Amino acid sequence: MNKNQKSTEQPKRQGKDDMNLVEFPFASIRPDNDKKFATFSREEKDPNGNTIQKEWTIEGHIKLGLPIPSTEDTLLAIIELCKEQSNFKSKTVYFNRAELLNRMNYGKSQRYYKRLEKDLQILKAVSIEYKNSFWHNQQKQLLSRGVGIVQEYQIYNEKGRKAEQAPLFKSFIMFTDSYFESLQDQYIKNLDSEFYFSLTFHIAKKLYRILDKRFYNQPSFFFDLRELAENFLGLTQNQATKEIKKTVTKASEELVRRGFLERYDYRKIKTGKYQIWFYKAKKKPLQLPKEKTVTSIPDIFKILLDKNVSQRCVNNLIKNKEKALADFVIEKYDFTKLSIEDYVSERIKIFDLIKELGAEGKMKKIENDGAYLWNLICNDEIPESYQRQIEEKRQIEENRKREQTKRQQEELESKKSEEVELQQREEFFKEFDKLSDDIKLELLEIAKKEHQTKKYEKLKLEPQEIKEFLEERRTFYFTFSRVFKEKFSQ
Repeated sequence: MNKNQKSTEQPKRQGKDDMNLVEFPFASIRPDNDKKFATFSREEKDPNGNTIQKEWTIEGHIKLGLPIPSTEDTLLAIIELCKEQSNFKSKTVYFNRAELLNRMNYGKSQRYYKRLEKDLQILKAVSIEYKNSFWHNQQKQLLSRGVGIVQEYQIYNEKGRKAEQAPLFKSFIMFTDSYFESLQDQYIKNLDSEFYFSLTFHIAKKLYRILDKRFYNQPSFFFDLRELAENFLGLTQNQATKEIKKTVTKASEELVRRGFLERYDYRKIKTGKYQIWFYKAKKKPLQLPKEKTVTSIPDIFKILLDKNVSQRCVNNLIKNKEKALADFVIEKYDFTKLSIEDYVSERIKIFDLIKELGAEGKMKKIENDGAYLWNLICNDEIPESYQRQIEEKRQIEENRKREQTKRQQEELESKKSEEVELQQREEFFKEFDKLSDDIKLELLEIAKKEHQTKKYEKLKLEPQEIKEFLEERRTFYFTFSRVFKEKFSQ
């Protein structure tokens, strides 16, 4: 790229992740306004190798209950803004609601604005008690500590489309001193925000953060399956193993599809006890836009020497270039268009794949690396068995792409369905607001009787409470809206 030419490519977003919060289920998977606190504990080794009991207790909002996945998303988006605005020099973070929702890949309907306001209320109320589980990065030890997150916040109440046009930096949150201190102490790690917020399943988001922390210096990691589910991801305690597997598999599959995981395996230890192993996907080489990346000649020849190709052969290749190859190879390839460096690089890739297939027992193992690689370069002798394996891999890759396309189509249809549902909900609540209190109560009583379960039979609500209840209980909303349609379509 010309030095005077400016790149049009935008830098990838990079947020930060609180490594203390990653270690326990900050967000409740199933919203429950009645549940005001939760405690999680597990045994682990401390930095000195001693077994200790770690414990976390999180207390939520007196009315809204514990944080939910959107609350955690909101916190991570605000941490990202804090880094961008002041690099953690100011504990006050300014934001515009539309911009904040956009960062999180959320919609712009009133539902999301209301959810954001509730998430800020919860963050203001949240307190966390760490017992032997708060890592103090300056003291380099685990402590017991009580921490709040948000000291105060302010929302600029813009309406509808004005949200996108409102002046920036009128809304703000202010972190508590104790939480801001932990951010400044740098017990935080880089977070690929663009990738994180593009994930669709909230369990996949949490699993990504847990694994991203552990993959820092190792390509694989395993958990006890139930420990991961209950004390990291926050799934309901004492679920059947098959139900845990179903949820964890769904999250893991999304991370495989998105290229973060290469694969994952369940391993049965004994009846009812499983481990789950995760394997990090190999990073693809950086591709610079509009420029061809060429491996330098010294690097190419150093690789050949490292793979035991003789110095004499390498010297011949350096001196004579393509003339060092067999005549039929020179005739086969147009070296006026294909550089010798690219040709050799491609043969090294083929050699590495043959080695890998040999180690897996899918091909005959190579006995002499240097001689085999040189013959591959000089005579272009690619085994038929390798070509068959490549063809099989190609077919597998095509099948994988077809499945990926199918899943993406299903996700797109699901998203469209959700948008239709949101529009229908908005239209319903417009009509709902026009109803008298008596009619609202009458419809509530009918819906309680016709709902698929009996859990709401004894539900008592004031007319002004019904709307908020319907917004938070999706299945009951469907029952209520059906009753509404039946009554007013007569």
